[in-house]
Amino acid sequence: MLIIPFHSTVLRLLVVAGIPFNLAGTTDGKTADEIRSFTDSRTRVLWVQDMGKGSDEHCEKSNSRLMGIDTDDGKGEHPILAKISNYYRPLITRGGDKIVFTDWIKKRIYSVNWDGTQLHEIATGIAEAVWRDPVDGTDWVYARTGLDKKRQPGGGTLVERIQVNQPKNRKTVWNNSSIPIDQFQVSADGLRAAASTPWPRNSLVNLADGTIDRPLNNGCWPSLSPDNSYRCWVFDGSHRWVDMYQPDKEDSWKVVINNHPTLAKHEVYHPRWTNHPRFIAVSGPYNKIHQGGTQVDVYLGKFDADYRSIEKWIPLHVSDRGNFYPEVWIESAFLTPPKAYAGPITKNKPPVPAGKQPVAPESAKLSAIEPIFGWESGNKEGFVKDARIGQTIPATPESRGMALFGRNREMIVTNGSFTVPAADEPLTSAITLSNKLSIEAVIIPEQAKATHQSRIITFSSTSRSRNFSLSQEGEYLVFRIRTTETGPNATKGEIRLCKLKAGQPNHVIVTYESGRVVCYLNSKKVRDGKGPKGDLSNWGEQNLVLGDEWQEGKADWHGRLESTTIYDRVLSLTEACERYDSFVAKVRNRKPVQQVVVLAKILTITSTPTPEAVAPYRRVLVVSDCEVEKVLSGQLADQKFQVTRWGMLDARVLPSDWKVGSVQKLTLEKFSDQPQLIGERVVSDSSEFGLGLYHAVAMEQTDAR
Repeated sequence: MLIIPFHSTVLRLLVVAGIPFNLAGTTDGKTADEIRSFTDSRTRVLWVQDMGKGSDEHCEKSNSRLMGIDTDDGKGEHPILAKISNYYRPLITRGGDKIVFTDWIKKRIYSVNWDGTQLHEIATGIAEAVWRDPVDGTDWVYARTGLDKKRQPGGGTLVERIQVNQPKNRKTVWNNSSIPIDQFQVSADGLRAAASTPWPRNSLVNLADGTIDRPLNNGCWPSLSPDNSYRCWVFDGSHRWVDMYQPDKEDSWKVVINNHPTLAKHEVYHPRWTNHPRFIAVSGPYNKIHQGGTQVDVYLGKFDADYRSIEKWIPLHVSDRGNFYPEVWIESAFLTPPKAYAGPITKNKPPVPAGKQPVAPESAKLSAIEPIFGWESGNKEGFVKDARIGQTIPATPESRGMALFGRNREMIVTNGSFTVPAADEPLTSAITLSNKLSIEAVIIPEQAKATHQSRIITFSSTSRSRNFSLSQEGEYLVFRIRTTETGPNATKGEIRLCKLKAGQPNHVIVTYESGRVVCYLNSKKVRDGKGPKGDLSNWGEQNLVLGDEWQEGKADWHGRLESTTIYDRVLSLTEACERYDSFVAKVRNRKPVQQVVVLAKILTITSTPTPEAVAPYRRVLVVSDCEVEKVLSGQLADQKFQVTRWGMLDARVLPSDWKVGSVQKLTLEKFSDQPQLIGERVVSDSSEFGLGLYHAVAMEQTDAR
């Protein structure tokens, strides 16, 4: 075999010529000794190398090969599998001797020895994690085998643990169509995983009982420490840091992972905890993730002792091609048995368990006191009680159009809406059985008078067919409900309830039972009178929509919703007062956020990527550099600053009148005061760093100086 101790450009010429090669002693990268010195142990680094233009950063095409470095074998950078094919998310088993990867195109999982021998298929699916049983030393791969075709790249409604050497030996570890999971790593004891549940939500998952131990921030690439500390992170949408969590602490903290000089002005990708808890691997630098590039290299970093920062990085400089999905095995971690975690786990659970729960006996009834459907805020899972199966399942609102969550995690539904598909059938089933209904919501209208009947909460399929709705007409709250004595649009059952105050929270509870409708506004009974008679047996299949009709844009309501709760019973005055008091207690300690209004000159504009380029993200914030022309109100110490604004919502690029040199009137709040933006995709073409970062909560073009 020919030994090539020179630049990888020569390597490519040899590949084209079909000449066998070995890269021992390459001069353009870190030597094996430098890597070994950094980790203080024998180390193996694995990655996927793009053989084209470096644009396949997600490794979903057939244009790559599987590459590796072993610090102790004298071979340097070399192909594990030189065949040009598809190699998605390669993994190294705990012993360091085997590799597991997925052919993304075929959705098949394979295993191969580190030396490239004994390549064989394991199963159909997508490999997410490898694990060695600490008792008998058996190697397993965790695979998504029940793929959710509705989501891309597709969560796994079924996750199986499959023995690497005996693929027929497998066990289901997650079976939940309500919460498909993907992108996960498993703790050394096999009891927990950090996972997308599904993307962009993330959680610390208890694999032993199928529940969520702790919800994490939105984002991607959730990762769990390879020991049993249950320390985990979520990769932020800016692709520059991770939000780190520790099981005994409620608050997370940010760890910057692009603080190597070459990475500092750029995004990074493929963050991966190695098999050693102190080391992390990433790929970078990226001008933008979706652009990839031949400059993308493999970087190995080391956490400080408190996991608050990366104390040192080394770039491997493996080649001048695009190098993606790094995976690192460090021998010292393999030789050190992980200690069992004995401390507490700060649960911070969502309102209901999210895993599969035991099916209740047919004779058992769900508690009549609890709501059928509940959504409190954008940082908590919504839920619905499904009496048909005796389970409480997730029912989280999904945004449409320009609907967003605000700083207090309330819904902003002006020019958009939220739908809750998981709640549709359980609501119909429960309420038609009880023939009673109560709706609770905190309504903040934007307009003093709605110009048309605008749907705040509706359970409908068209403007002519509904089960119920709450709307704003003029300044009034209007209620409709379909019964056996009203039409399919419930116009005969329409009732004007009370006046709504614009710009203020209106805590509303509306109750219905045959012949009677009651309304409470801020704990006071404002309506108690006749309502439609009949029963609800004629309710049909409908869609729960917050902020509009199901056919979007036809009855758009301008305002905000703090929460929405639906009961299959009538709430009493005492209960209405208790619910109002609970809301008041919730908002009592909210602190106002400082705003500043400025006339700002636009210095740079980041181009919004296409929806295809940032998939599966459907929302994108873009960054611009600005210069203050005049401060109109508030205080802003910075003459220059950076501002984020929405460039894409619901996978649609938003039109913009921003131009370099134009002047915009901006209402700004510090980006750090926007918890709802955690995990959102942020892109920037700016070369300025260290400027104050703000979010534009309102903006308009102006020529005023």
